[in-house]
Amino acid sequence: MARLRHKLLWTGLLVVIAAIPLTVHADSVILFNTFGPGHTYDCCQDFSESGSNVGPYISAMAFTPNTTSPLFAIDLAIGSGQVNDQFTLALMSTNGGLPGSILESWSLTTTFHLALCNHCFETALSTLHPVLQGGTQYWLVVFPSSDMDGGWFASNDAQGTSAFSSDRGKTWTPHANSQMGAFDVRGISNTAVPEPSTIILLGSGLLGITAARRKTRRAPKFFGAE
Repeated sequence: MARLRHKLLWTGLLVVIAAIPLTVHADSVILFNTFGPGHTYDCCQDFSESGSNVGPYISAMAFTPNTTSPLFAIDLAIGSGQVNDQFTLALMSTNGGLPGSILESWSLTTTFHLALCNHCFETALSTLHPVLQGGTQYWLVVFPSSDMDGGWFASNDAQGTSAFSSDRGKTWTPHANSQMGAFDVRGISNTAVPEPSTIILLGSGLLGITAARRKTRRAPKFFGAE
């Protein structure tokens, strides 16, 4: 019986420890960046993001991570003619040098007015944490809602490959060596630490194991019992 109790206790501990890598958060590392120092950008130029049925216009920016890492977050400099406009930010693979399939997407709301914005960006936190491969091209695409009339602010000096669509992403027109929109892509660093919920889980597991051991030690002994 003693061996069985010890085996169960150690099994419980290993299960708790094994759960840690599944729920870690970490400091972020820059995988790609077109912002200037301090998230600066060109506040006087932007790429149109319009969902109007009269003239829908969608912008996409290609990027290539500098190293392989799970995605942590994306910062995007964007504003609209009025605040609280809805849009979808999509991280997409590449297909023939154009946006391909969606790897992860976020439903976001603009909180900054386009004409009054000089240090404005929205942040999308990854929940799926797709692994971005260093040296592989990906795309960021903004799909505006039907009533959005806004813009993706331009980088001060970064150049790369962009693409534009006037039919809601059915077809794309690429532009190489063009000015880029301002954004960054952040990955999870190698110095990962457990998030608070994981620490609580581990602590609860250890407390449970300790309580179980104390309970077995305090169990009354009867004469004649082995």
